[in-house]
Amino acid sequence: MSTEILVLTGDRMDYSRYTDCPPRAPLGKADAPYGSFDHVVLLLARIADFAVKDRKRKLKVEKSSMGSPLDSGRRTSSASNNASATPPPNMFNSRGASHSPASTASHAYDSIDLNIATANAVQEWNSIKAALDFVAASLGPYFQPLDAEYQPPLPTPFGPALLYRSWDISVFWTCYNMAMIAALRNHPHMPPAAHVAAAAAAESTKPYAYSIGRIAAGIQPPPEDRALDPKMGAAMIDMIIPLFFAGIQYTDASHRAWLVERLFETNRRSGWATASIIAEGCQSGWIRAAEAGRGPPHVRVRKATFSDFRIGRYGDSQVEANRQRLSELDAENDRKFVRTKASARVHWAIGLMGTEEDVPEESD
Repeated sequence: MSTEILVLTGDRMDYSRYTDCPPRAPLGKADAPYGSFDHVVLLLARIADFAVKDRKRKLKVEKSSMGSPLDSGRRTSSASNNASATPPPNMFNSRGASHSPASTASHAYDSIDLNIATANAVQEWNSIKAALDFVAASLGPYFQPLDAEYQPPLPTPFGPALLYRSWDISVFWTCYNMAMIAALRNHPHMPPAAHVAAAAAAESTKPYAYSIGRIAAGIQPPPEDRALDPKMGAAMIDMIIPLFFAGIQYTDASHRAWLVERLFETNRRSGWATASIIAEGCQSGWIRAAEAGRGPPHVRVRKATFSDFRIGRYGDSQVEANRQRLSELDAENDRKFVRTKASARVHWAIGLMGTEEDVPEESD
């Protein structure tokens, strides 16, 4: 997730600032599910913090005689199975051990033993995984899917839909599954490049990616001639980023078609244009991956032309003009104070599908 955070936001807020805002309610409180959601948000921030700080070590490992971390599937699976279900002393503390690579803003890994640094990184990752397991184990019946007694089975391209007592519970679980995907893709033995890590971890993250699809597909918007419930619309919007994380590894044509349709529908019904931008980004990413031999071919799902100039068709000559216009807008408003990488835009899905060349080099 280091690549995603750095490229999608241009920079990152120090993780210690996140913990100044504790969850609004205890974990697993049925009448306040937003508290459980807050716990997952903080864990997502912890994963991002760990991943960003561990990236330099990964690059050193990749260049060293220790070999590349590409052969990581078995090691990641083993680490996941061995992670304790007992919660760490502080679920959100990434500084539990002073020697942990995740505890310092930067490291000159040239001067330390990579074996020790890697062992420390694995220890910290296991603590994160234990915290995620603890969250899932702390939730009562209110957070569990409805059975057939309350809701008839609903087929989706990903399998039977996962339906919950409320839309906010559904949102919680999509974000939890996204956190699991992010953690697995950022295991210390995973490659530093986002798209390579996503492919290497695909088998481990598949159940979580499919669960996100099953949950999102369980939300059935009313016909176009009926108004969309604002709470349903909010849930559809909140699921877009989890669908983005899951969608980049979808290879089945039916999964991709459903995802693109849902993203465009979310834009159409709610007015949240970012959804269609992400849809275009996913399709461009799938096409690029196929051309690079990293995935099956993708036939673009054709939609109406959008007025949002940020949406550039793959190979469109207007892409550079769009980027220039974005730069002009950045200079005209408060975004001039935001540090960004000009060529990295969410509609290209670079944050999740980019290469190392898309990420600024860190100084030693």
